[in-house]
Amino acid sequence: MEDNNKEYRNIAVELRKSDTGEVLGVALTTNQPYEVRSNKGNFYEQIAPSALQGLIEDNDIFAMINHNPDKILARSNKGVGSLKLSSDGNNLSYGFKLDSSPVHQELDGYLTRGDITASSFGFVVGDKNDKWEKRSDGQYLRTINKFSAVIDVSPVFNAANPNTVVSKRSVDMLEELRSKELLELDEQQAIEVKKDKEFEAYIQNFKKKNLPNFYK
Repeated sequence: MEDNNKEYRNIAVELRKSDTGEVLGVALTTNQPYEVRSNKGNFYEQIAPSALQGLIEDNDIFAMINHNPDKILARSNKGVGSLKLSSDGNNLSYGFKLDSSPVHQELDGYLTRGDITASSFGFVVGDKNDKWEKRSDGQYLRTINKFSAVIDVSPVFNAANPNTVVSKRSVDMLEELRSKELLELDEQQAIEVKKDKEFEAYIQNFKKKNLPNFYK
């Protein structure tokens, strides 16, 4: 799976350690539009509830510190493993038990100090699994209907949702939509100019035929 197909979204939802030593977090929520920033401009995005269907059973998902594959915390391989995933139809939640391993103790320190307070998830979306449309305010909205893959759900340092990694495919799609919009605008302007010229020609012709020479 090529890196430029991977995307990451940070979720500013509370991540906590329970009294029993479990790390509990929310990886993603549905029907909650958020802004995504890219080098080709910003757009809005939301996840449809349909994206959660079969997600746990179909994916091999890791929990890592800050998406670092050298700091794996837990794993759910198609719903089985040390990473516990659950969905209520609107949210994907996760949890795992802290142990004495160095990576778990490292995360425990971050949580205790408040250095890490939010989650992020990594994913891939295929060509036919999302929908783009223009909102009434002129901004584009991308709806993710299904994930081709969910790679990880990770406690992260940066809790700001707009700080994301956007795939090349998404950036290219946004650029294509905006280029098409400009092309349509240019075509419409050309039509308006043509109409103006035709109207002016009509007026000039009318004057020649109907007005006395004094007014021509």
